[in-house]
Amino acid sequence: MKLSRILALVGALLLGLSTAPAFAQYSAGQVLRASDINNIITRIVALETAGVVPGNGTVTSAKLSGALTMPGAVYIPSGNLGVGTSTPFSRFHVIASVTGAAPAATGTADAAVIARFANVNTALDLGQYASGDMWLQARNYTALGTQFNLALQPNGGNLGVGKVPTTTLDVNGVAQATALALNGVTTTPTIGFFAPSTNNLAFSTAGAEKARIDASGNFGIGKTPTAKLDVNGSIAGSSATITGIVNASGYQQGGTALEQALPAFTGDSGGGGAKGVVPAPAVGDAAAGKYLAAGGTWSTPGQSKIVKQIIYAPNSAGATGTGTIPFDDTIPQITEGTEFMTATIAPTSASSTLIITVTANISQDATAVQMACALYQDANVNALKAVAQYMPNADMYPINFKHVMTAGTTAATTFRVRCGANTATTTRFNGWTSAVRLFGGVMASDITIQEISP
Repeated sequence: MKLSRILALVGALLLGLSTAPAFAQYSAGQVLRASDINNIITRIVALETAGVVPGNGTVTSAKLSGALTMPGAVYIPSGNLGVGTSTPFSRFHVIASVTGAAPAATGTADAAVIARFANVNTALDLGQYASGDMWLQARNYTALGTQFNLALQPNGGNLGVGKVPTTTLDVNGVAQATALALNGVTTTPTIGFFAPSTNNLAFSTAGAEKARIDASGNFGIGKTPTAKLDVNGSIAGSSATITGIVNASGYQQGGTALEQALPAFTGDSGGGGAKGVVPAPAVGDAAAGKYLAAGGTWSTPGQSKIVKQIIYAPNSAGATGTGTIPFDDTIPQITEGTEFMTATIAPTSASSTLIITVTANISQDATAVQMACALYQDANVNALKAVAQYMPNADMYPINFKHVMTAGTTAATTFRVRCGANTATTTRFNGWTSAVRLFGGVMASDITIQEISP
């Protein structure tokens, strides 16, 4: 044994003895007894040859370049312990030179492991990816392909990511997962939602998928959707607004289900078609001209008002007259004014409504004139309707008015239009001053009669 080795340990090594004296501490300037030196040499020899110091010992400062085996307890009352570093930053500081990679999935070697906590064959390994990110894996370190579960806070308490937690799992940021199971199941959770395929979101209850939203935004209930809302089953609601076409293979009204869309129609040749399709009733069938009512029977639709006929009587000829119509509170008479237009109609029903519209292009030769036009029926003396237009000068004015009445007959009836000023002057129809007619006949006055069904 070299003396330099002995001197290097003096003042730095405290060795406890298994027999009296219990321990001896050596420092500079202290007198050594022969027995003390013998004990030091004995332990140094043991440490030099076997790497094991018998008994108890305390090292105030030590630097090891190789492996250290300690079968007993190690107590560090103060200071930091460094592995792979001579300047440990914390109480336990490990620096490892590893090859960053994902955890090995086979074999027993893993070059990416920085630290290992093991018991028998079970280990919790801490490692590093090539990117610098860290990983944690529970597994069998004698067969790395065998993994074990890792529980965090198994006895309770909260877990926080990016913050101090206030709930069981508290994440400050975005969480990403292929499934969220509300009861611990991952593939098709008993209650939860998950991603069964790319860009699909499924919802499950009772351990089975019940609804899904696909990549196109279609939502299916009870089936894989092919439309924006695709339901396999009944739909109930107090109201619905649909702006497009409704296609249905089933029908239900007032809680009474009708088998598919329509049962067979007894006695009608148009009935008995494929279920789900309403056959058009054939001519002569009892259902002809009817509609399918709520009870599944044919019903006669209520009549809506329709235009039965239109009589249009244009008149583009020029004409004049000198008859007058008093501008006072008396009903214009059929002998007053000048008749310029007529139109005849034979109503299809006496209960029909007649709408009579008149346009008369009128001028006259005087100034400050009240020009009146009146509507008469057949030879009836009193006018049905009359209007007046003030004409300050000898200009042309279109006179328009409308009259609505009940037909009262199905016989042909003639409506007449007579116009005249309230003073003596020439009344001109479709013309002006010296021109008997204007615009070559395209400026036509007219009477239009519409018959509206009862």
